[in-house]
Amino acid sequence: MIVGRSTPGWMPLALGVFESTPVMFGSQDLWKMTWTPLDERVTVWPRAEDKSYELSAYSTVMKGRTVTFAAGEVSNGVWVFYRPDRVSDRYCDLAEFGG
Repeated sequence: MIVGRSTPGWMPLALGVFESTPVMFGSQDLWKMTWTPLDERVTVWPRAEDKSYELSAYSTVMKGRTVTFAAGEVSNGVWVFYRPDRVSDRYCDLAEFGG
């Protein structure tokens, strides 16, 4: 979906990956985690693209802590993943998860 400007505070985690490709958030593969949808949308503009995408935000629990990420299918079976670029109670430091 083509949308406007990027949402500040988000950085790429994995770009242009297929559903069968592991997406590591720290030492955990997001495809193997349970995703809980959040009431939040994140607009991103991958550098290699000439358009932006609106992604859904999700949370999951890793090592007993809730972490947030955004993901979306941008083409047939091709996904992008973004993570917050800051640390707070809502967002995690990847160092805690081996990343």
